Amino acid sequence: MYAIFNTLKEYRAKIKELNTALGYPNAFGTERYATDNPMKTTGNKYALAVLPEAEHLFAGCEFVDSVEYPDEVPEL
Repeated sequence: MYAIFNTLKEYRAKIKELNTALGYPNAFGTERYATDNPMKTTGNKYALAVLPEAEHLFAGCEFVDSVEYPDEVPEL
């Protein structure tokens, strides 16, 4: 399952919230919940995988079962 965000700002706000709630970075070497720079989906949105231990932190989010990404690799 994935949570969908319309903007990068919304996505990054959720990452920040998740990192704080889950205690990242932690002593086990986990730096963050997910990258701060995701690829856009084919729907021009941002998808974030919902891990079971964090489901309760996604209340109010839009969810999908799968996401598709463009075939092209973005230039850095």
